[in-house]
Amino acid sequence: MKAGKPLGERVERRFFRGVTSGLNDAFIIDAETKRSLIAKDKRSAELIHPLLGGEDIRRYIFHETGLRLIFTRRGVDIDRYPAIQEHLAQWKDDLAPKRDKNVKRGRKPGHYEWYEIQDDVAYYEVFDRPKIIFPDICKGPRFSLDTGDHLFTYHGNVFDHQMEIERWLKYVPVLDARQEPVVEVAVYYPETENQVGDAAFRHLYAWGFNPVAREIRRVVEVDYLDERLIRDGFLDRYKVLVFAWGNQIPADVQALVDAWLRKGGTIIYPSYPRGPQEAVGADPVPAVHSPGEGFAAFARWSASDTGKGSFHRFPGDAEPPELYGEFVAKVLRDVGGLHPWTRSVLEAKRPPRVFFSVQKDGHALVLNYNDQPARVSVAGADRTIEPYGIERVNLGSAAAR
Repeated sequence: MKAGKPLGERVERRFFRGVTSGLNDAFIIDAETKRSLIAKDKRSAELIHPLLGGEDIRRYIFHETGLRLIFTRRGVDIDRYPAIQEHLAQWKDDLAPKRDKNVKRGRKPGHYEWYEIQDDVAYYEVFDRPKIIFPDICKGPRFSLDTGDHLFTYHGNVFDHQMEIERWLKYVPVLDARQEPVVEVAVYYPETENQVGDAAFRHLYAWGFNPVAREIRRVVEVDYLDERLIRDGFLDRYKVLVFAWGNQIPADVQALVDAWLRKGGTIIYPSYPRGPQEAVGADPVPAVHSPGEGFAAFARWSASDTGKGSFHRFPGDAEPPELYGEFVAKVLRDVGGLHPWTRSVLEAKRPPRVFFSVQKDGHALVLNYNDQPARVSVAGADRTIEPYGIERVNLGSAAAR
């Protein structure tokens, strides 16, 4: 059955990508910087445009971030915009196109000036027209109508700073030391919640799952378990199951989680969404329950009826998600039976954005994902890890399992 006209035909195959600046630190500015540049020279406003990134675009809507892009397209007369020129000059060495592949600093080779956007956006005029915008990678449809003059940019999936690229190339040999990690904590991936409602990942509360899962990963390395993996018995590999978002779970999966809990597992559960977890039909349309039927297991957990296991619900606020991360860390430090190496990581002192991955030979890979050196104390030793650096550290002589 044909349902409507394909989008490609509707727009006559006129699809365009967003702007790739080559150095977002230089070209993307906040509201305060925008005001400062315009105060110095009113003509600066001609080159400053509202900006959207892929994560800002949701289903039918987009979220204004307040960020702006300095859009110095090819051929711009930069001398007409002295404030913009002065601002960009702070990164001149990093903005200049590389003339030699052996040169470390600079953007990719090309026929453009140091102050110009990296790629030739010859179709720039379409940004001023009504248009449909969408991210290139997403879990579901995320199309939105933009009737304004927003520019759309590609943010680097991993790298958005020249130093990051240089350091990652430097540490490529670390891959030779890769091993299967020691992972004792799993995060529940709410597939049914995602299909039944929009709250977990999509437009309504897009901040639901990912920011919370990120904070859990900052505490300890984790694996993700969806309903299929739990049905296949993978939950038995882990000692702790952390829920990040959602309060609907297939009844058969909840029964498996309950059995695992009673054998000695540990569950950590967030404060939001409010209310108890509900067991629903696995089709995944919610089954029809008599009052309270779908909430019985969760009620038992909340009443400490957990067999040999334990259940911990976060009593604090949902925002900021760092609060839940701190709660998860506190609970994990008290969980019995975790490997001494995992416990060493949990007790390590480090600033935010420093991540550990425990290896089966008793070492840990430590990543400092900051643009400043990080002071790290782990396994009784102090060390300083350079920005975007990776070190392999010995966690001690605890015997492997």
